[in-house]
Amino acid sequence: MHQGTMPIRFAYSSGTLGLNQAERSEIRNSFLALKRAPVIVQAMPSIDAGGAEATALWAAEVAAVAGGRSIVASGAGPAERLKRFGAQHLMVSLERSGPLAASSNISRLKKLIEETKADILHVRSREIAWAALQAAQDSRCMVVTSCGDDNVFSNVIRDAGSLADGDCIVAGSNHVKNLIKKADIEKGQRVAVIPDGADLTHYCAESVSAERLAHIARIWGNLEEPSPIILAPGDIGSLRGQTELVRALAIITQNEPRCSDVTLILAGSVGRSDPYARELSRLVSNFRLKNRVFIADQLEDLPAAMLMADLVASVPNQPLGQDTFAAMAAALGKPVVGAYHGATAETVEDDVTGRLCSPVRPDSIAAACTDILTLSAADRNIMARNARLRAEKLFSARKSALALSRLYGALLNSSEKNL
Repeated sequence: MHQGTMPIRFAYSSGTLGLNQAERSEIRNSFLALKRAPVIVQAMPSIDAGGAEATALWAAEVAAVAGGRSIVASGAGPAERLKRFGAQHLMVSLERSGPLAASSNISRLKKLIEETKADILHVRSREIAWAALQAAQDSRCMVVTSCGDDNVFSNVIRDAGSLADGDCIVAGSNHVKNLIKKADIEKGQRVAVIPDGADLTHYCAESVSAERLAHIARIWGNLEEPSPIILAPGDIGSLRGQTELVRALAIITQNEPRCSDVTLILAGSVGRSDPYARELSRLVSNFRLKNRVFIADQLEDLPAAMLMADLVASVPNQPLGQDTFAAMAAALGKPVVGAYHGATAETVEDDVTGRLCSPVRPDSIAAACTDILTLSAADRNIMARNARLRAEKLFSARKSALALSRLYGALLNSSEKNL
């Protein structure tokens, strides 16, 4: 099993949403009934290079386009970059955990609401949600929460119900909405389904240069033969089902002559002493797949990596709150072998943009992967077109941003009427 050395940085977006004039007008129209400029604050512990950064920046851009004061409050953040989005950065140290985290976060968020005169406080982490709700109790500020965690039942329903307690709850999928509604019908009525969305300009085959593809090929060891590639992005762990993928690979290489040389790329960080990692290494060795499995660590250029692959696998053992990887692959026209449950089943349209399978059955995963890998060139092209069209229709960051602007506008208009 090869080891990779890629730095930890996912490429979600490199710029603003690129809204056209009609889209900007639509956003402004969402706020027309207000007689003042609203103040919309995104609050989080830090802005990193992942999906939380992208969605926070896009939400900040929406607020700025609407003519409001757009603020991102975090312990660290790209202040200069935020200016390009028409937003302002405020340094606010918010703790992720610890015995004093809750009380300190409440006081800091309460001060933030008072000083900015925030109309909406939007939070995306369970660590901050409870404190935000407490801080906003005696103010006019509304709290919007976003729920899209991997382990939705644990993080949203059982252990961190505060994420489902906002004035409005933004769910990354219908799966999350149904979970919340099943747990509490009244809360379910406050849910708006808005996936994070993929930056379709960034996740577009035409935007990825030959140099970027060559760079990924070198990182993957300049594979000697042009073998089919299955890419499985996501941290190495039981949630993402890498052991089942290795077992599926053994079935594929043994039973399908046309796919005997397939290579599995596991693109996610892993602790070498982790028990799951040891089990993964043992399986690879037992199935004699050391030359067929490559751990690439987290990839700094996910679009190029996905384009290098013949298919992208997303087979989590537990239902996901949203499946951003599957949406990104669709945007690039890559077929996805996905789990039949959770948000993955909403993202992948079976036999149209990929194949759905049972994630706990290696034989089911193997059959789905084989079906994709043995498609004719014509059928593969049809599936690629279907995937891109589905991404444009359902999983575009711009569409998600427009939906968020309508949500913000509706909340603010409702608040004004109730004064």
